[in-house]
Amino acid sequence: MALRPKQFGIVLKNARMDNNLTQAQLAEKLDISLSYLKDLERFLNNPSYEVFEKVMHYFNLS
Repeated sequence: MALRPKQFGIVLKNARMDNNLTQAQLAEKLDISLSYLKDLERFLNNPSYEVFEKVMHYFNLS
């Protein structure tokens, strides 16, 4: 099932906040730009497959 930008953005932001991470901290940990992370959280962009995998692995999501 494909995630829509809004669905992924909500999951990403909630996981980040649940782990008490700032956007800058998470961007650094995922090795992505801060602006790209902000776009993902604001539903302006779909994640690449690589970023999707990084997020799922980092937060241990299924």
